[in-house]
Amino acid sequence: MNFYVRKLGHQELSYTEGKGGKQRGRYILFSKKFRDFFPPFDLDVDDRSRLIGVIDDTSRKVTYCYFNWHKGKKFNQSKHLGSDLRFYLNKDSFPSHDHFRPGDYAVFFRYQIKSNEEIDNYYKIFRFSPLNSEYNELEKLTSKEHRVIKNRRTYHGTFEELNFINTSDIELENFVFSKKAKIKYKNPETICNTQNEFKEYVRIAYNFKCCVLGDKIDLTVDNENNEKSYMNVQAAHLWPDSWLGPLRPSNGILLSLDLHWAFDIGQFTIDNDYKILVHETLIDKPIGKYHGKKIFIPEDEIYQPDKRYLEVHRKFVFGRLKPLGVDKPIGLSQYLRDNFKITLDK
Repeated sequence: MNFYVRKLGHQELSYTEGKGGKQRGRYILFSKKFRDFFPPFDLDVDDRSRLIGVIDDTSRKVTYCYFNWHKGKKFNQSKHLGSDLRFYLNKDSFPSHDHFRPGDYAVFFRYQIKSNEEIDNYYKIFRFSPLNSEYNELEKLTSKEHRVIKNRRTYHGTFEELNFINTSDIELENFVFSKKAKIKYKNPETICNTQNEFKEYVRIAYNFKCCVLGDKIDLTVDNENNEKSYMNVQAAHLWPDSWLGPLRPSNGILLSLDLHWAFDIGQFTIDNDYKILVHETLIDKPIGKYHGKKIFIPEDEIYQPDKRYLEVHRKFVFGRLKPLGVDKPIGLSQYLRDNFKITLDK
């Protein structure tokens, strides 16, 4: 099926009836039985959410929006296990609170492109109000299956073809990508959906310990039985994400806060034998004691630092001794084009 059709009611748009139509939140509810129309969830984790690439019907822009299998209560306490699927309308994609109104049709068209032998799904979202001719066509097509909730008609359904909706102008290269989408699209080696997912993979791969020190300092705070843990280790990118480095576990190592800072400004780097190289001007400084030390690496090869990404760090970060945002190194853009077919924005 290529089209998912939803006639919108008050609940999914979080309009409060009787209070001047005030909108509390911005999401669309979906029927669980149509969840296969969207990318699958990881059913082994409590946080059942993912990002999906969205093209809205008024701007030529691709952004990422959260699609969430909202659990409400804890999964094991709810008899309506995972029945609440929510597509969140973020400000990047839908800046106006009135983009969708109760009674409108939201039509999701699934657009697929092949990337690295895999199929990526993007969704163009059409909005049809009673002022649109397509609205009348949708009414004819769906009216017999409308559900009536609080005297209002709603509808969920999928279709292979809707010939009265024009999808002929969808060419992905013509669309404008948000910053998040740009990283994912322009670097096909990305496999993580978000920075948080990338960081979590790296933390787990390194057993929550700094790869240089082999340890961590952590703190658990008990605030009225609501425990929260803190630790002094962070996932560091080898190929910086600000230069379109991939969100991929092998592009990260786990470092203590101070060593993360030193790594990011190029005080030290790592060679292909996973040994630390401290910049020659800093050998007699406190950081110099780590020169020649071999870092701890995960046993699983897919989590080990990718030597191509280490080379990016050695060539363009090591020895900068200043923050990444100050400027782009000479030769970086050409190097990424030649070796990764990645084009940095000017």
